[in-house]
Amino acid sequence: MALRYKLKHRVAGHAFGPLSSRRQKAILFWQEGQIQLEDVDGAILSTAPVTQRRHISGGPVLLEFADGWRFEGATSESDFPGVDRGRHLRRAEQLHPRLIILAIAAVCIGFGVWKYGTRMITELALWATPDAMVAVIDRSNMALIDTTLADPSQLPETRQAELQEIFAKVAAQIPKVSWATYHLEFRDIDGMGPNAFALPGGTVVITDEFADLIAQPDIIAGVMGHELAHVTQRHALRQMYQSFSSYMLITAIMGDIGPFLEDLLLEGNALMALSFSRTHEAEADHIGQNSAYAAGYDPTALAEFFTILKQQYPSATPEWLSSHPAHDRRIDSLRDFEPDTP
Repeated sequence: MALRYKLKHRVAGHAFGPLSSRRQKAILFWQEGQIQLEDVDGAILSTAPVTQRRHISGGPVLLEFADGWRFEGATSESDFPGVDRGRHLRRAEQLHPRLIILAIAAVCIGFGVWKYGTRMITELALWATPDAMVAVIDRSNMALIDTTLADPSQLPETRQAELQEIFAKVAAQIPKVSWATYHLEFRDIDGMGPNAFALPGGTVVITDEFADLIAQPDIIAGVMGHELAHVTQRHALRQMYQSFSSYMLITAIMGDIGPFLEDLLLEGNALMALSFSRTHEAEADHIGQNSAYAAGYDPTALAEFFTILKQQYPSATPEWLSSHPAHDRRIDSLRDFEPDTP
């Protein structure tokens, strides 16, 4: 106990024993590198060196001793052992208008990481995806569709042959890619309406209702070119990786973000995915029109398809909540088509 009388500074607080959560009142004495922790009765708890110091400006100090003892106390003493992290750091932690600048800088940096980091992760994931895996995705999705959604096509063989001929002409104008083998499938899918969709490995599916509704070869060629463009541009995989990489980046930076922020982040990713979908749809429209044009079909006929859809399926959904561009805007863009120059 003689040491305490030689120590100039003291602060009251609470101590925790090694591997214990029991809280007890304690007093810390220190001066010039010497330190002693006692309980309120004067019994020495620790004189071991401090191994870790934590201090938030304006908050308590937490010290951890080499023998496992911990001490928590409130103090404004600048010479508290090992807590004085420098005048500049203390000033930076104080509330000041410069914090606004730091906050804005943090937001800008975060936006840059989100915008360019997710793009980089997405491109890396696409590059690392084996072609064989893409083929498996097509097969497994078709098996799932046939099991849960679709029935065999009821289209006559002559009609299927007509559609296959149009598809072959358009596919011949589409660049060959290593991850896709272009082929056309027919399915009777109740509730999907006149529709067509493409899987990442080159499988294009059109519904019987689409084949019954659309008779004009020019429109069919435009739709097939559009779907094949989704394949060559890897839109489906890109969108999936883009959404996942945003979540992965933020959780990597912030750690455990909790259920509320996780839900908010996932919902934000869903809205962001809608925006990517609209961009992808516009890109597929343009590439598809070019392919139909190169195959000898009228590229502006694709606008007629969406005119038909607008008449039969009017939508009040605002564009920012839709995965496809609004019909009117899309139709105008398709009618203004100009082929790419070689």
